Amino acid sequence: MRKNVLAILVSLALLAPLARGQGLESSPLRQDQFTLSQALGSLSHGFAFNQPAQTEKGLRHLHDLSIRYASLSEYLPNLTPRSLPAHAGGVDELAITPGGTRLVSKGRDNNIKVWDLATGSLLKTIPAPPVYCGLSPDGERYVTEHQSRTSPRIRIWNVLSGQMEQTLEPGFRENLDHPRTVFSRDGRTMMILGLSNIDWIYLACIWNLESEQNVNIFATGRPVYTAAQFSPDGSAVAIGNTDGNICVRTLPTGHYRHNFLDGKMEISALAFLPDSSHLVSGSDTGAIKLWNLASGRLDRSLEGHQGRVTALQPFSDSARFLSGGADGLMVIWDLASSSKFILGKHHDAVTSITLASDNRTMASGGAEGSIKIWQLPVMGKNTITRAGFESAVPDFLAALSARNLDEFKRAFIKGHNLLQRKE
Repeated sequence: MRKNVLAILVSLALLAPLARGQGLESSPLRQDQFTLSQALGSLSHGFAFNQPAQTEKGLRHLHDLSIRYASLSEYLPNLTPRSLPAHAGGVDELAITPGGTRLVSKGRDNNIKVWDLATGSLLKTIPAPPVYCGLSPDGERYVTEHQSRTSPRIRIWNVLSGQMEQTLEPGFRENLDHPRTVFSRDGRTMMILGLSNIDWIYLACIWNLESEQNVNIFATGRPVYTAAQFSPDGSAVAIGNTDGNICVRTLPTGHYRHNFLDGKMEISALAFLPDSSHLVSGSDTGAIKLWNLASGRLDRSLEGHQGRVTALQPFSDSARFLSGGADGLMVIWDLASSSKFILGKHHDAVTSITLASDNRTMASGGAEGSIKIWQLPVMGKNTITRAGFESAVPDFLAALSARNLDEFKRAFIKGHNLLQRKE
C-alpha cells in the first residue's frame, strides 16, 4: 500500500509543471489543475505517512473544486439531503428530539408537525395556538402567551400529549407582540423576547422553570433586541440588538459580564460554543464573528454568506459550527483552520437549523417551506478511505492532463465519486 502511494507521489511530481501551467498562459483550467495537484499531493502524504493535517488540507482543496464544478447531487451522493414539503409560507423552527428519532417543526401556516426522522413520514399535525411563542430545543414542549388586558399568562404545552404542563406569571402587565422563546441547554431556564403593546418597549423576560419564578426582566426602547442565547451552563445570557451591540449578562443578577460591539451591524443570530470558550455572532451583512469569552475580545471574522446570517448551530466538540443565511446557503465551519465547507442550498432563505446529538444528522428549514434532512460528512481524515483514494487517482490524473474545462469536470467528478469506496 505504501509503495502504491509513493508511486502516486512520483506521478504527481512529473505532472506538477503541467498543473502549474509552466510556460503556458495562465487560465482557469490551469489554476484548477494546480489546485487538484495540491490536493492529491497533500492526500498522498497524509495516507503514506499518517499525517492527518495533510489529509485534511487535501480535503479542503477537493471541497473547493467540488463546489466549483458540480452540484452536490452530482459528485457526493451521500450529501444529497432528503427534502420534505413541510409548511406553506415557510418553516419557522425545528428541533430534533432526544435519541434522534423525531423531528418537530413549526411553520408560518401555524401548524406544528412531528416527523419520523429516519423515514421523513409525517406522524402528527398540531394547530398552533393564536399567540405562539416557540419550541423547546428538544422538541418536546412549545410555549404560548395567553393574552389578557389585566393578567397575561405564559403557558407551556407538551407537544405529543397536547397537555398544558405549566402556567407562568409573566412579571409584566402588558401583552407582547411577536414573542419569541429561547431555552437554556438543560431546559431549566427560558426567555421570551417581545414588544410591549402598552409602553412600546422591547422586553426580555427570564424564568426559572423549576421554581416557576420570573428571575429577571431586561428592557429597551431603542435599539431593539434581535437575538439571544443562554450560555451552555445557563449562568449567563447573551442578547444582541439592532445597533450591533451584544451584552453578556450574568444570571440571575443581570450584571454585565461582557459588552461586544459589532460596528453598526444588526445582530441576527447568536450561539455559544459548548465548551464556553467563544460566542459566535451573525449579522445582517453576512459577517460571522467569534468573541473570546475569556479575554472579552474579538478573535476572528469569517465571511461565508451574501446577506443576513439567519441561523447558527455549534457541534458538540466545539471545533465546528453550522451557519445558514438569507442566501439559502448551508455552511460547515472548521474553527481550527477557519475553513468552510458548503453543504448545499435552499431555494430561499434558511430559517432554522437543528443538529442531532450524534453530530451527523441535521435538519434545516427554509422560507420556501421545505425541510432538508442531511447526513453530514465526518470532517477530516475519515471522510475518505485509502481504497477510495487509490481508486480515484487515475481519474484525477486524467483531470490534470485535461485539455479543456469540460474534460476536467468529467474526470474530476468521476474520481470524486470513487472517493466514497470503502476498504
